[in-house]
Amino acid sequence: MKSKIRSNRSNTKKIDSEKILDVYEKKQGNVTETAKALNINRKTFYEWLKEDANLKEEIELIDDSLLDFAESQLRILMRGIPKIDVEGKLIDWTVKPDNASIIFYLKTKGKKRGYIERTEHELTGDKFIISWKDADGKS
Repeated sequence: MKSKIRSNRSNTKKIDSEKILDVYEKKQGNVTETAKALNINRKTFYEWLKEDANLKEEIELIDDSLLDFAESQLRILMRGIPKIDVEGKLIDWTVKPDNASIIFYLKTKGKKRGYIERTEHELTGDKFIISWKDADGKS
């Protein structure tokens, strides 16, 4: 649904919601860059989202799409990109599997399986002891 949204900065300026969405997607969800490109301020952008439920919903869809893309890139980093010879044997890596990406994924997506950093607090007498354990249970 195409709607015109009036800018608070100028009573005569109107911007199509389609234009807002197009710019927001091109700026990859960066509100500051979107606002600059539309010649509005960030506050105006957020006020438009409050006023227009359809615009807010479309912005959320773009955000979800960007998150899906980021997750796909994370999976590539986790897997790596191998260089394979004509016989199908690994000869090298274009991008090596990235251990930090694997750990990040496990800490965010694997929490229910125990892959979580946690702090343990122990109160004994007049002492308060804090210990930090990683996903392997190491201090």
